[in-house]
Amino acid sequence: MLFGTHNPYLPPQVQVLEPEEQTSAPPQLEALRRKYLHYEAAIRSISTLYWLLALTFIGVGLSSLVAYFVGEANYHLLAALVLLPMSVGLLHLARRLARIDVRAKLPTIVVSVFLLLSFPFGTLLNSYVLYLLLGPPGKVVFSARYRQAVLYTPHLRYHTPWYLLAALSAVVGALLVALGVTWQRVS
Repeated sequence: MLFGTHNPYLPPQVQVLEPEEQTSAPPQLEALRRKYLHYEAAIRSISTLYWLLALTFIGVGLSSLVAYFVGEANYHLLAALVLLPMSVGLLHLARRLARIDVRAKLPTIVVSVFLLLSFPFGTLLNSYVLYLLLGPPGKVVFSARYRQAVLYTPHLRYHTPWYLLAALSAVVGALLVALGVTWQRVS
């Protein structure tokens, strides 16, 4: 078909479906997604926590590196050499968790087991993370059937209740006030 009737300048011919003709999700897939949407959002929120942890590690690692080059003790270099690669790994893990990638499940379990040692908040938070990943919700959310349900139901989104947003804002505000008071005392 070198010199055939194909015209490369014509727009591609596609079949446009009318709204009533578009295929919708099978009811069982939509029901599955609605049932586990809360758990999916909780697993995605783990990625936000890992982003924050990685950014903290980057800040501490870079400041340790600067302290080493200024002439402080040699352990600053060791801290930088440990924290900076860990932050890169956490950023990669957070990106995979945000996509609900199956390959992120095992590394997240390993990180959560290590973070269980940070008592008391790390113990509480990471025990819930381990429940999400190893319990029945994690088995469903990381399954191929649930991925298919996500593909068929892009219109379903989790909406955080207003009272949780208000509580989170109050906690962040209290932390900022405490940080400001501490900073003022140091100065």
